[in-house]
Amino acid sequence: MESSKVMSLVPHMNSGIHQTWTGSNGTFYMFDVEMENGHKGGVLGKSANGPAYNIGDTVEYEYKDNKISKVKKAMVQSKNSYYDDPVAQKSITIATCTNMAIELCYAIDSSDAKKGDFYKTTEIMIKWCYLDNPSNDDLLHRRVALKSALLASKLKEEEITTMKEFFALAKQIMEWQISKRGQ
Repeated sequence: MESSKVMSLVPHMNSGIHQTWTGSNGTFYMFDVEMENGHKGGVLGKSANGPAYNIGDTVEYEYKDNKISKVKKAMVQSKNSYYDDPVAQKSITIATCTNMAIELCYAIDSSDAKKGDFYKTTEIMIKWCYLDNPSNDDLLHRRVALKSALLASKLKEEEITTMKEFFALAKQIMEWQISKRGQ
């Protein structure tokens, strides 16, 4: 059994479509994963949002014949985990924003999405996450707000067509999340 931290977890895409696999237990979404120790492979998640672990989580898995299988989140993390490490937080933020930027470029205008667009969008998302030097809790809220806004942008009621609308929705979601802290 191997153990490593998830450094990259992105949807496995083909022609802009998130690939799935259907078996006896239902339909699963395919993801490409890269571990901190360099192991790479494909994993499945029941949700399009990802498997039961996230970037930055330490997982245990089997690695045989250059394939990753039986991935599960490690039960115990050290007290001084990646949460307190600013370099790890920056890496998580960059990876998360890159993934969301790619999805957002397709969501806003899939016919004109270009490679350079998602690099620029990633930079904008990272800057937004780090506005006003946030605490780790606030940084987490900002990353979650971006992901929530991305998912909401797919709802017909939202109809996000510009980056300005996207970031306004993310800010609204983040403020709502923060307002719920004390309740």
